[in-house]
Amino acid sequence: MVRIAVADAGLAEDARVVPDVVYNRFGILYGRYTLLELVREGGSLFVPFHVEGRQGRLGLYLVELAGGELEELCAFVFARFPVSRIDWDNALVPLGGRFICRNHETNHWKLLLPANGEELWARMSRKSRYNRRREEKLLCARLGVADLRLDEYGGEGEPPIPPSVVEAFFSFKRALMGREYALSPAAYLSRYHVSHAYTWSAEGRFIAIVFSCEQGRTVFLENLTYDPALEEFSPGFHLYALVLERLIRKGKCALFLGGGGQPYKSRFDGQEDRCYNGEAYRNAFAAFPSYAAKLFRRFGRLAGRGAAS
Repeated sequence: MVRIAVADAGLAEDARVVPDVVYNRFGILYGRYTLLELVREGGSLFVPFHVEGRQGRLGLYLVELAGGELEELCAFVFARFPVSRIDWDNALVPLGGRFICRNHETNHWKLLLPANGEELWARMSRKSRYNRRREEKLLCARLGVADLRLDEYGGEGEPPIPPSVVEAFFSFKRALMGREYALSPAAYLSRYHVSHAYTWSAEGRFIAIVFSCEQGRTVFLENLTYDPALEEFSPGFHLYALVLERLIRKGKCALFLGGGGQPYKSRFDGQEDRCYNGEAYRNAFAAFPSYAAKLFRRFGRLAGRGAAS
């Protein structure tokens, strides 16, 4: 059974939603929202729901639920709210055929953190631990420094994230991927809900940068980048490992790493989940614009291939 638990929820209600990751925290993302309660055997599952115009959004990021429960949530929303479409990201189950829907299969990595740093490093092979120390020594020699500096910004008791860190991040992303964010540093941090930054540097030169969204005992790793001129020394991975060690000391228990297939996400016993970005429609009329756009794109690609041949 689904029922409304809080009709005008906010930040204070976010803690009732699990897993406690930023993309399930609708108080952070939207301010006010509706908290739905799915009553099940053994307790209740709380799911945030936000409405914008005729579209609703469910917070189901890695939420443990059965396919029938997902259908029940959609049925409740369509019965109680004037929306024509509902969407969500990274649900662990696809939506069944009760509704006109689309399930876009994707993946997500997460890392359950051990109790201490010794257990973390034990998850690496002896050869990997040796190579990590060797690469760090070679990097220091290349830069002409005795050691490298790890700094944290944005946390309690830490300085705020300086614009220079975000500007260096932009520069690295531009060189590595040709990515242009076209945002100010403050706008980037706000749009991607970055709460913390970690930098690895040598005498003021940034070598690698990690941005994260941290609340409670969980962390979402929002982005990671490094100086492409130093790529041969794996600076991104080395900072990632140091950040994991710092998070353990801060009492964090889980790190969410997003999708993709970057090799570092499987290190330290990272776990990959199959997920679904979903869309459900009230009726065929509501689904028509989305399906028409999909067909238009498909025919456009076919026409382009035909012209090229």
